[in-house]
Amino acid sequence: MNLKIALAENKKQIDSFLSKYLTEKAEEIDKQDSELSSHINLIKKQILRSGKRIRPFILGLTYGIAGGKNQELVIRLGSAIELLHQYLLIHDDIVDKDDKRYGDLSLHKVFEDKMGDSFSGISMAIIAGDYINSLVHDIIIKTDIKAEKKIEILSLLHQTIENTMMGWQIHYFQNKIPIWEASEERYLKGMELVSAKYTFETPALMGLILQSNQELIPTLKRCVYLVGMAFQIQDDILGVFGNTEKTGKPAGNDLREGKKTLLILRAYKNANIEQKKYIKDHLGTKIDQQQLDELRDIITQSDSLVFSQDMARSYIFEAKQLLDNIVSESENLETLRQLADFVIDRER
Repeated sequence: MNLKIALAENKKQIDSFLSKYLTEKAEEIDKQDSELSSHINLIKKQILRSGKRIRPFILGLTYGIAGGKNQELVIRLGSAIELLHQYLLIHDDIVDKDDKRYGDLSLHKVFEDKMGDSFSGISMAIIAGDYINSLVHDIIIKTDIKAEKKIEILSLLHQTIENTMMGWQIHYFQNKIPIWEASEERYLKGMELVSAKYTFETPALMGLILQSNQELIPTLKRCVYLVGMAFQIQDDILGVFGNTEKTGKPAGNDLREGKKTLLILRAYKNANIEQKKYIKDHLGTKIDQQQLDELRDIITQSDSLVFSQDMARSYIFEAKQLLDNIVSESENLETLRQLADFVIDRER
């Protein structure tokens, strides 16, 4: 199946489930407190506004590659992993002070407008994120699968949250130190814990747990890990060079926030004295378009852009080699190959 069609169909099914599920939750809570139910409707609007639903999609791919046929189960558990993603996004936007999400206001800014002040907006968004996390468990617990599988899936998700928190902290503290003290190795470690594991490895393993296929775990786990690493490198590239209308976030925000991504760390490493000074003077400041263009030129001239692109391509090359060793009658195997190419060709 064509990847774009498959992604669109997956998103449609996940959004349909989430819309119905969150509507039912709002109706339940409305019987107790109408204000709380209105907050759930804000959460619902935020979640359904956009998003690729890549995590549920990966879960469905590995489940199908392993021989799974129950699409209803895929949509249900895929919606749970999507809600986990939304929970983490809300907290991530607060930590990173990102006021935009999916081309509009982040949830803490939505609540700020509703509540009238920044602190209340952040407080309500944290509560909303925690509530969404509870819904993840609600869906899994009420899913008609064996108790052992539920425990295995919940254990995986708990480990995923722990990994994500560790990865966030690595990047958070690295972003607080001077760029000449930061290291590519630490950045990649944080990237591994967050993007590779939480975005790709966890949903892939969930699909294999559902189908009880231990044999495929080593190969597919390594494969999606590599795709996840490439995905984040491309994400960092889009954060600096992307088209705002396509990405939904202002270009250059990573630089304004002082993030020590691979892209800027390699640029600083290769830069001349004058370029190093420019990076030090402007990274983590409210740069304008002219300053963004200058930083883009430094990243390009230092070969950091090519270096990052080549690293992402090497990850994808190895991932596709691993896929060649998998025997499966499912068309999902070819779709996963297409997804591997997509992560480094995408524009949003």
